[in-house]
Amino acid sequence: MAVSNATNFSNAKEMFEGRAAYKEEYPKTDIQFDSGYTNRLFGKVDTLGNAIQINESFLSFFGTKDDKSNVSCINFMADAFADCRKQYNVQVSKGNVNTSSPYFNDKLSVYQGWKKQESLYYQSNDGVYKTLLDYIYNNSFKIADFDYYVEVLLKFLKEKDLPLTRIGFFESNLNPSYTSGLILDIYEGDAGDDSQREQFITDPNYSLEEAYDRAKEEGRLNAVGIDDFFNPNSLTAQQYYTLEPTLAPNYANGGRIGFQEGSLDPDTLALSERVKEIMDAGDVDFGIAFKQALRELIAESKD
Repeated sequence: MAVSNATNFSNAKEMFEGRAAYKEEYPKTDIQFDSGYTNRLFGKVDTLGNAIQINESFLSFFGTKDDKSNVSCINFMADAFADCRKQYNVQVSKGNVNTSSPYFNDKLSVYQGWKKQESLYYQSNDGVYKTLLDYIYNNSFKIADFDYYVEVLLKFLKEKDLPLTRIGFFESNLNPSYTSGLILDIYEGDAGDDSQREQFITDPNYSLEEAYDRAKEEGRLNAVGIDDFFNPNSLTAQQYYTLEPTLAPNYANGGRIGFQEGSLDPDTLALSERVKEIMDAGDVDFGIAFKQALRELIAESKD
């Protein structure tokens, strides 16, 4: 029997009681990230609280036959998922994955990723406009001039707590976390259905520690870069913000920020090749290989 049968369409009492029971039974762990409540604005605002929008040239698209078409995410997230999928495939080959599971089988596929904020904003405004018309009709407002229309509009927005401006939408609950480019769905289920979520996280294949550890390490290595990029006062952010769009580096085929293939910088090329050599020679993480390669190149430059 499910701990909670609440969904996003349940009434207030059912949702409150169900979600409370679910959180008590399945508390958040250190490998889970709460984008719904605690970190709702993560990836949507910078470190100064300004609303941000992803530069689409930094997106990577998934192209395997098992992935849904036209699914994308920010490039370093794609790298992290590629490492996770690689380790998942190792676990499948070792027989550590129950491939009869409805949630995790012999393929780790991507079903949903980045969503365009602009498109969602215009869809939201269409909905707000229709709701406004119903509000005016149901309250029998007689709009005689523009000033009175603005008065009614502001009253409506305040009562309904709805965003009207682009920035307002970007910072609202109507803007899903998918627009950050940092989220991927690996199952086509209803995340708002507690009973489905319970089945998912109690699946014996849910906790594959080795694959998680590899992905976590990849994310840790990018963490400093992510924070730096989202800080408008950092040199990294200023460098990219001042580039002409036609000159902006194109990472659409993947690659870590600042460590992409195709760079003409001789130091970057040498570092890239050395990291590949170290990773190919032994089973080491990217972070370890990067540090080792950097130390070796610095030592060579001093000789």
